[in-house]
Amino acid sequence: MLHGGRIALLLDGAMTHCLCAQDRVGGTAELKIRYRQPVAVEQPLLLHARLVRSTHAPHHLEAPLVQDHVVKVTAKGKFMEPPP
Repeated sequence: MLHGGRIALLLDGAMTHCLCAQDRVGGTAELKIRYRQPVAVEQPLLLHARLVRSTHAPHHLEAPLVQDHVVKVTAKGKFMEPPP
């Protein structure tokens, strides 16, 4: 099974990449993760992050981790922009 810290790293990275793809920059201010089922190490997984709200910082994002067509872990994050 994949360690929870590594799962958090993957989800945080997916949300950061999503933010960058929207031409926004931000660092993780808050990360909430819900582990629903164990994640197997030697099986493919799918990460899909989306920007939920981004009028001003913090930017709100969500990302599920899916394996075998089942949502195994979900994450919600808030990302702050760096100071000018």
